[in-house]
Amino acid sequence: MQAEYTNNVVRFGVFEIDLRAGEVRREGSKVKLQDQPFQVLVMLLEKPGQVVTREELRDRIWPAGIFVDFDKSLSKAINKIREALGDSPENSRFIETLPRRGYRFLVLVESGQAATPTALPLPSPSPRRRLPWVFWGPGPCVLVRQWLAWRLAHSTSAMPGRPTAIAESRSSNRTRAGDCP
Repeated sequence: MQAEYTNNVVRFGVFEIDLRAGEVRREGSKVKLQDQPFQVLVMLLEKPGQVVTREELRDRIWPAGIFVDFDKSLSKAINKIREALGDSPENSRFIETLPRRGYRFLVLVESGQAATPTALPLPSPSPRRRLPWVFWGPGPCVLVRQWLAWRLAHSTSAMPGRPTAIAESRSSNRTRAGDCP
């Protein structure tokens, strides 16, 4: 029994697959999944609970005339799907591996409309919430820079006409602060 997806959206667990956009979302957040692994996932979702053979996957995703190491490419695609779903081959929650036969999607799949994010009302800013923004805004940075510039300009060691003492740590040629003429 092949699933029909009239709305181009498939859901299972906390995941939503937008078939038209080619996107995987977990609780509304986009999950990165490349095109080829996405196509493999779609094939598994079309036959939930049923075995999708390696031959079916090869014929549909790696058509004749394309020369690749099919076994390696398929394994890599399955691993990327598992990574995106947080699944593992040792403790499968979503994808079961049937050695030398194929793969089976283990979870109930639902078809439906894409979840549209609803605009939540923004909380009204309170003075308590705004204080950090005021404190860390550009004002304090400008004040600190101005203070440093004033401090450098009025530093006694940087006054013109007055020699600056340099302390050297050579054995016979020691100069101490205040020894300059």
